[in-house]
Amino acid sequence: EPELPRITILPDHMVREMDVDGNAEITEAEFLGFWSAQFDPSDENKDGELDIAEFPHEGALKGADKNNDSKLTREEHKEVYRSQFPGLDVDKDGVITAKDKKQKTAQKTSGNKSAPLPGTLKKHDRIVFLGDSITAAGVRPKGYITLASNRISQLYPDANIELIGAGIGGHKVPDCQKRLQTDVIEQNPDIVFIYIGINDVWHWTHPKVVARGKKGTTPEEFESGLTDMIKKINAAGARVILCTPTVIGEKPDGSNPDDAKLDEYAAISRKVAKQTDSQLLDLRKEFVGYLKKHNTDKQEEGILTSDRVHLNDTGNQLVSDLVLQALSVSAK
Repeated sequence: EPELPRITILPDHMVREMDVDGNAEITEAEFLGFWSAQFDPSDENKDGELDIAEFPHEGALKGADKNNDSKLTREEHKEVYRSQFPGLDVDKDGVITAKDKKQKTAQKTSGNKSAPLPGTLKKHDRIVFLGDSITAAGVRPKGYITLASNRISQLYPDANIELIGAGIGGHKVPDCQKRLQTDVIEQNPDIVFIYIGINDVWHWTHPKVVARGKKGTTPEEFESGLTDMIKKINAAGARVILCTPTVIGEKPDGSNPDDAKLDEYAAISRKVAKQTDSQLLDLRKEFVGYLKKHNTDKQEEGILTSDRVHLNDTGNQLVSDLVLQALSVSAK
């Protein structure tokens, strides 16, 4: 029996659960069914609604929050994903299939001739991005993973380099350790970006998280968890590009409440990158430098983020440019 074509416009771990009948086609009903099933596990206080702590995507929450109560009902939550389906169904045939990724790539690369591949990139490389809600949003049309993928496809249309998002909202290093095998190693990656650390810090002080008895990740667990994941990824034959956590608040003078702890955890990431001989992408350094130049009014948000944490369009473009730079790909 011939192997069904893989749907690569979505992360593999989602496809496995969405494609209920296993026919390599995801209908809108299957797509919404997958996301609807996430509502109850996300509703930690079981009040039948999701607040920003339970659904940490402020832009999407505001867009779907019809009664402006800063919460999502079950139906409002479904509408968030109903609006995303048309963008994934590129050929508008009513289902998401393997053809959609090919057509999306073709649209971006029509008439282009591949330049020689830069650095250590190879044809058919698979690049996985492991992270939290920032990375989960990275696969949206204006997300940093999509932007980087489009640029690589534009420059190297014949290279068939695939960028795969493996971000889940609210996740910390221990959560990523638990799903490393299925969401990363089983994707047979050549390169893995690990962009994690915000929730490891933020969950020590986030009022709604603390009220539920949850905590962040200790520095010791953060360091050992990163080291453990990198060793396992390297053992599977892939190399790691380790990112430092970015910002929780955009004031450029070190006065955001979590700045000191973020600096501590960023230093741990730098240390682990050096000890494991991994490439470092120092996003925190880049963000702080950008904000010192572009946030002279000391705003808490709105420069690179929509809500002090999650990337706005400018933030997504900056991270995309830095990802491309880490891969020795021209961003402009």
